Amino acid sequence: MVAARARLGIDVTTPDWQRVKRIFNAAVDLAPRERTAYLQEACAGDLLLRGEVESLLASHDDSEGFLEGTAIAKAASLLDRDLTNRWIGRRIGPYELVGALGRGGMGEVFRARRADGQYRCEVAIKLVPAAFASPAVERRFAAERQILAGLVHPGIARLLDRGTTSDNVPYLVMELVEGQPIDT
Repeated sequence: MVAARARLGIDVTTPDWQRVKRIFNAAVDLAPRERTAYLQEACAGDLLLRGEVESLLASHDDSEGFLEGTAIAKAASLLDRDLTNRWIGRRIGPYELVGALGRGGMGEVFRARRADGQYRCEVAIKLVPAAFASPAVERRFAAERQILAGLVHPGIARLLDRGTTSDNVPYLVMELVEGQPIDT
């Protein structure tokens, strides 16, 4: 709008931008039919003002769902599934990973069963995939391990062991707690 007004020799002032912002903010959440009527009234025949607001609204509408629907997001989902499947059936120490339990901020948790014949039990194993590997994540994982080692409460899964896989992926072996996910 500023450039268009300058080309036409119209004085460009700060209140113009403030007016564009005010009208945009009022129109952005309106339904299409209400939006058209509102813009007709709010812009009062100022075609440059209306054009600028409509341009901003079109950009806003086009950007909705940008992060959720991109090819990158879909590819990341497929990659996550592939990585999960890559781990199932693998052995980590004396345990074999038998299924995925969940995914969190910096790792993935699997159900595992003791596979060395010493005794039978199931545990949860949390892995920090290589994609998250960084000194900061390693420090955070070490801090989590230390905190878990000191917690003793019936509502908190106990830390049983820890280590690093042959691929240098850090892991925690924890008590398996059956139940519903926290968000259910």
